[in-house]
Amino acid sequence: HFEKDTYYYLGETTNPNSDFRYFSTEKVIGESWYWKSLTTEETLEENFQINDLYSVAQLCSLKLFVYPRSFTNTVLNEHQLIIKINNNTVDTLKRDNLKRFDTTIVFSSSLLANNAQNTISIKYLPLNNTTFTPLVDMDFFELSYPRDFTIRNNFISINLTGSDTTSKKINLPGHNSSNQTNIYDIKNNLRIEAYSSNAGVLTFTGKSNSSFEITNSVITRKPF
Repeated sequence: HFEKDTYYYLGETTNPNSDFRYFSTEKVIGESWYWKSLTTEETLEENFQINDLYSVAQLCSLKLFVYPRSFTNTVLNEHQLIIKINNNTVDTLKRDNLKRFDTTIVFSSSLLANNAQNTISIKYLPLNNTTFTPLVDMDFFELSYPRDFTIRNNFISINLTGSDTTSKKINLPGHNSSNQTNIYDIKNNLRIEAYSSNAGVLTFTGKSNSSFEITNSVITRKPF
């Protein structure tokens, strides 16, 4: 999840000289904290490290939220965002007037690099920018990718999205049985003490909706 609250926008207005909705005590559409404002051909770029990408290519998703602040009625879909992953264009998003970008893009994990720096870039390329002053507010984007669930540096966290009425059996390579093993389900406030280790693989069972924090070393506090 990539998000920075750097400035506050009072909310949507169709005319700053006559539309004063943002003076209301109620929250206005678009009123929020934002990361960065983008004008014509400006780009928001973020670099990040991936060390646990699954080796077989699968689908990834990129969710983003961007809010247009200006508009023109003379051009259809005047707002355009060019989305790139490691300099590969994965989508071109279009919106009309003040309709927000609130969408999820799907792409192959083969575009990501494991054990290396990766780059996501979002470029604002509006149409017919001579008829209005293009401006959008970037809120956040969130990347989801298939992970290789291996204990690295004596630690791993896992978030499951199932039901608390069913259970999951978890097998995790990279376990050192000579070290202390601490397994917590921080969502359900449980410590899991029943586990086994064989040939460096840690095995245990927990609820299908769990958020596990596993530390394969001595810890000084519980992750609650």
